[in-house]
Parts: sequence; C-alpha cells; structure tokens
Amino acid sequence: MKCPQCGSEWYSSKEVDKCPFCSYVFLKKESVDFDFLYEQIRVDTEGFKKNLFKSGGLTVKLVTYHSQTVCWDELSSNTRIDWSEDFIEKFQFKLNWNNLSRNPSLPWSIEFIKKFKDKWDWKALSLSESLPWSIQFIRSFSDKWDWEALSSNKSLSLSSGTIISFYNYWDWKVLSKNQSLQLSIDMITTFKDKWNWEALSSNESLPLSVELINSFIDNWDWHYLSINIAHNATNQLIDFFKDRIHWQWGFCSGDYYGSSLHQTIPWSINFLHKYSSYIDRCDMGWELLSSNPNIPIFLCFI
Repeated sequence: MKCPQCGSEWYSSKEVDKCPFCSYVFLKKESVDFDFLYEQIRVDTEGFKKNLFKSGGLTVKLVTYHSQTVCWDELSSNTRIDWSEDFIEKFQFKLNWNNLSRNPSLPWSIEFIKKFKDKWDWKALSLSESLPWSIQFIRSFSDKWDWEALSSNKSLSLSSGTIISFYNYWDWKVLSKNQSLQLSIDMITTFKDKWNWEALSSNESLPLSVELINSFIDNWDWHYLSINIAHNATNQLIDFFKDRIHWQWGFCSGDYYGSSLHQTIPWSINFLHKYSSYIDRCDMGWELLSSNPNIPIFLCFI
C-alpha cells in the first residue's frame, strides 16, 4: 500500500514512521478507515497496529472517533497524546491502567490521582520519576504506596525532613541503597539505628571522607565499604584506613559485580611498594594485580 500523499510504500510500521504525511497529516484525519488500512499493510500488521497506537502522534479527537478500533493497551502507553482528565474519565473502562500508570505524559497531580485512586498500579506509581514528588504529595497517598518500591525511587528528594515525615513507612534496607539520599554526618547520625549498614556501606552517593568514615567506624560493613572506597579512592582514604580496608575486594580483585579493577586507585610503583604487605595477605593478590589493565608494566617488577 502507498501513502496517498507522498507515494512511499507502507510495508510495516517502520515505513509509516518515516513518512511525514503519515506521521503528521494522515493521523489527524477523522475519516481514516483503520480496518481498510490494516488490510492493506503487507507484513507485520500487528506490529503496525502496536506502533501506531503506542507511538503515533494521534489526536484525542481521532481516538474518540475510532474508539471501537483503537488498541487500548498500546494507546495507554502513548506519550504523544494530549492526555486530559476528561478523556481518561470517558474511556476509563477501555484503558490499560497498568500501562497508564507508567505513562509520564499524564497530567499528574494530587487531585488527578485521587479521582482514579482505585484504578492505578501503585507499584508503578511508586517507581515513577514523573510524579510531582513532595512531602504533601507522598502524605496524600501514604496508605497506597508500595513502600519498598518508593524507598528505591531515585527521583525523590530524600532530605532528613522527608525521611522523618515517613519514618515508620520506609523499607530501610532499600532506602539505605538509594543514591538520592542527601547523606551527611548529621543525617547518618539521626537515623543511625535504622540504617541497613551493609546497604549504606555500598551506597555510591556516600560523601566519603576521613571524618565521615571515622564517625561510624564500627558500624560500617567493611567488605562493601572497601569496594566503595576503591571506587572513590584517594591516597588519604587508603592510607588512613589501610588496616580496615578489605584489600581483596575492590583493590586486588574486582568488585561484587565482577567489574574490573578500579581506575580511581592511584596505582604507581610507590603505591605497590607501600602496601605490598597488605597485598601479600590477599588470596592470589599479586596474580590478580598482574592482570589488571589499569596498572602500567613497571620494569622494576619484571
């Protein structure tokens, strides 16, 4: 089938995407016969339909006119539609609310969410980066959030005030990993008895310093903190905590994700000499270091 305007061939949804007429003019016509259109597509009819309703620049007027032939599951994920509360209310029993809950283009507000409170996928909302997050907003639906999911949401502004406001709701193990935490000595002290210290020790947003680490010297999980230090290595940190650092992890070997040895470690001949006794204690320490691509080949070690 050919585009009636530009003459380009429609073999699949990809061709329609590339056709400026199809993308901008064709989709605004109320007279589109979708059934006829589907019949003319030579291949990938299902793919065409899904792409058209999920990604096409459809108008609310067109969707309303063809409501009986619309693929509502796909349409619910469409971010190019001018979504309105009235439109959603009109077609609330056709829309896929799981997909709709993940759609960043909806007119999100407290009032809007309340109107359809019992229809949302609340785990999806709890993970959303598009909602207008604030203490008031979170409090409005405190009984509906998936708090494990919300505790992991990196789009939250996780100040001490926010954390205190929902002190008994958070999943503290998950929250302790959240890199949006505005971590400081004061914040860590305030919630010292609530943190999951293994998770907090691995949190890469920790503003690592001698003062901060020393303030909680016996609370850290040094296995995970050692990996974190290796990711943010400075001579001062390494030297000050050399007797606490687990040299096997993050220094002599990769981290717990299997990553290569860290480029931030200040590898040098002097460094290797200075900490050779610690490397000696590691299982296969020197063998692992010899395969580290971040360490130059020093003639004195040949």
